[in-house]
Amino acid sequence: EVQVHPGFIDGEKLLVSVIRDITYRRNLEEELRRFNAELERRVEQKTREALELYNNAPCGYHAVNAFGIIEQMNARELSWLGYSESEVIGRKSLVDLLCPEDARLFKEVFPRFVESGERTTAQWRMRRKDGSTFPVFITVQAIRDAGGRFIRTQTSSIDISEREQIEEDLRKALDAAEAANRAKTAFLANISHELRTPLNAIIGFSELLLRDATLASKPRDHVRTISRSGQHLIEIIGDVLEMARIEAGNVAVRSVRFELEPVLEDVKQFFLESIRAKGLAFQVELSPENPGSLLGDITKVRQVLINLVSNAVKFTHAGKISIRIGWCRDPDGICLVQGEVADTGPGIRKDDIVHLFEPFYQTDLGYSSKGGTGLGLRITREYLQRMGGDISVSSEPEKGSCFRFHFPLKFATSVSSGPSHENGCDLVQIPGAAGRGARVLVVDDQPDNRRLLLNILEPLGYVVVEAVDGVDALEKVVAEAPQFILMDLHMPRMDGYEAIRQIRRQKGHEVVIIAISASVISEKFQAARQAGADACLGKPFRELELLSLMARISEKSPAVSEPHLLIGRGWPSDPILAGCVLKLAPKWTQALVLAAQNAEYRKLTAMVDEIREFDPELASGLSSRVEAFDYESVLQLLNPTVS
Repeated sequence: EVQVHPGFIDGEKLLVSVIRDITYRRNLEEELRRFNAELERRVEQKTREALELYNNAPCGYHAVNAFGIIEQMNARELSWLGYSESEVIGRKSLVDLLCPEDARLFKEVFPRFVESGERTTAQWRMRRKDGSTFPVFITVQAIRDAGGRFIRTQTSSIDISEREQIEEDLRKALDAAEAANRAKTAFLANISHELRTPLNAIIGFSELLLRDATLASKPRDHVRTISRSGQHLIEIIGDVLEMARIEAGNVAVRSVRFELEPVLEDVKQFFLESIRAKGLAFQVELSPENPGSLLGDITKVRQVLINLVSNAVKFTHAGKISIRIGWCRDPDGICLVQGEVADTGPGIRKDDIVHLFEPFYQTDLGYSSKGGTGLGLRITREYLQRMGGDISVSSEPEKGSCFRFHFPLKFATSVSSGPSHENGCDLVQIPGAAGRGARVLVVDDQPDNRRLLLNILEPLGYVVVEAVDGVDALEKVVAEAPQFILMDLHMPRMDGYEAIRQIRRQKGHEVVIIAISASVISEKFQAARQAGADACLGKPFRELELLSLMARISEKSPAVSEPHLLIGRGWPSDPILAGCVLKLAPKWTQALVLAAQNAEYRKLTAMVDEIREFDPELASGLSSRVEAFDYESVLQLLNPTVS
């Protein structure tokens, strides 16, 4: 590089030249030029890549100015809409691209968004060029300048058409599953109804036959077998229906006040006879420190114990069965009940234990026993889990099994803490006015069911009037003025629900109405109560259940003026039995009288079994009366002065 500058030396004008070697600078400049060119190339490449990413991203992007006009939109979102860039950018408002409902909403909320600028999400339906719509999920935030002035939105959107379709397909699948579940439940309920109707007659007439004192021993045993088989079939039907309720999520946990000790005693008495018949020892232990009154679902607690003990009795042929129940108070003040049911039966193999709580699963021994459905343990676990507990099992082949369970209960702090549950039979009185000519209208389209009720009630002194359906019942109510109506719910012409409603409109509560149905779905009985029924009774029922129910209602109802004790069956006097009673120890007589006065069927049965060991004849006479639920005749036998 040469630089020339004018100058003077001794007054003489000169040119001064400066020569510099700029090779290094030229090299730097060339290097800088090449660097800038490379930088521009890379920026252009990255910009192109960013634009490609922007346009081809799986989600849409757009920007809207303060007036709602679209300033930017990527190719992905344009492709969803079916527009070109030139048709949208600066030409269309976002309102133009939304379906009418969302467009109206956008006009309302967009000014507030411009003010606040808060990041937000929303779901819109956008409208394509061809008029069709599709759903998008958007995330939007505001872009502002240094002074805080709104410039535009920065919005990303996702086409959720596929997700919406999946959700719709899932909804349809769930609806189909629920419909199938409802159909299954309805099918099971209908099958249950069809089975329970004839079983009601089988079990009912079996009870009537067992009441007959002249029935010989061998036919009596046959009738007992018929009755037991009918009851077993009812249990199987109940298990299947209960499993259907569980699968449909229709099993609720209810809370009543109760104590553990009476529940254990109830379970003990329930199995005492069958355990003694097999020669097994039976041990029931409750923690010495009684927890007192508790709040929980007593029905499920009892059923858990019954299911577990029932299995133990079924498979244990030697040794003993034991129930152990303990409890502790947890830090939250909850009573944590822990228990186990153990037996010395054949045990369970390890590969069976894995599947033991599955529906309908049975071990080889279970199949060979030809008893049950394989649902008992599954129902037991479901009950415990719904109460907040669980169950486990340990077992060794040929040594026995032990089922351990736990569940929480609340302590009942006072009598008012919850509804109480009375243990034992409720039958203390039945409507004695009926024994003096009270009228009972029996409404059922099945002749066998009407005849059964006739045979139960007429010996007690009721006047029984029959009706074959709801229409016939309305006529008989006017003509006969009954005090009680036993109303079947499923009948031709007019069903029980409508008949109850019309009777209530005509008579108010001048008559007691008990709805009776072979359908034991709770919703059916709830509908009957809403129609005006005082109470409901499921078929098949035992005589004692019916009379107990009538007793409870008659005490509260103005339709029945006076309750009286159950009338005796008129058993023929037997001097031999009377002599046996005289020889009976006073403690036995007192205990039997007390149990008969309280209508404690299971306690009476247990005591009769013990008496059978030293006085079979007296035990036989007592047993026939107890099995007929004729507690008055038991009292008359024990003390002839009892009226």
